[in-house]
Amino acid sequence: MPSHWPIRPDVYEIGVRFTRLPWLTRAYLVTRESPRGLLLIDTGSAGSKERIRGCIQAAGYTPADLQAIVITHWHEDHTGALGALLDAAPHVQAYASPADAAILRAQQPRTIHRASGQLQHAPGKLAPEQVARVHDLAPDDPVLAGWDLRVVPAPGHTPGSIALHSPGRRALFSGDALGGWQRVLFTMMTYDDAGQMAASAQHLLALEFDTLLPGHARSIQDAGVRRPVGQLTWIERAIMQRALGLTLLARV
Repeated sequence: MPSHWPIRPDVYEIGVRFTRLPWLTRAYLVTRESPRGLLLIDTGSAGSKERIRGCIQAAGYTPADLQAIVITHWHEDHTGALGALLDAAPHVQAYASPADAAILRAQQPRTIHRASGQLQHAPGKLAPEQVARVHDLAPDDPVLAGWDLRVVPAPGHTPGSIALHSPGRRALFSGDALGGWQRVLFTMMTYDDAGQMAASAQHLLALEFDTLLPGHARSIQDAGVRRPVGQLTWIERAIMQRALGLTLLARV
């Protein structure tokens, strides 16, 4: 299985680590020719740096072209490789929502919830000098100027989860605020606030996009028409709903 592939000429999907699994989380590399540069969305768990570096090289760029790293939420499977990437590109700054940037900078475990109970989870490890390079991302932040990316607050999965909407590409980088697998869209099994997470997912579903680029599993093309879930298959009922605890929202 390749570790990265183009979704369109200026967007690459990268299969990065989900804890010990080498490919289950997604990072996305956005390229720009004029002015030349790269923007990375999420990093995967610790150990994902080489997969991201390989994608940068395959796209015809170098780490020196990386201009910013945008984090959709603080969980380790999306921030674990951030420290290694900041080491590899000393000029780069990282950005997250104010709530999740504060969690990253605090470097302390937090309680996250799921249907079966609670667990403690820590963000990706950062050295003190790296913590200073994690900044609050405002909705109209100039760091996104020229990238056709708009910050959409989507709290619930974490206190400060965000999505990035690209109207020109008709694409939504949803992080874990809205999941997708095999043309079924859903909310995730872990959350900070279940009610907020459900409301955020409905807000994202109402946006105009044809391509969904979620935080896990393959991106989904032709996602512009969303319809009710309807009757569930046995996989959706037994695995997605009962075993994983996903809330199924729509089909595309």
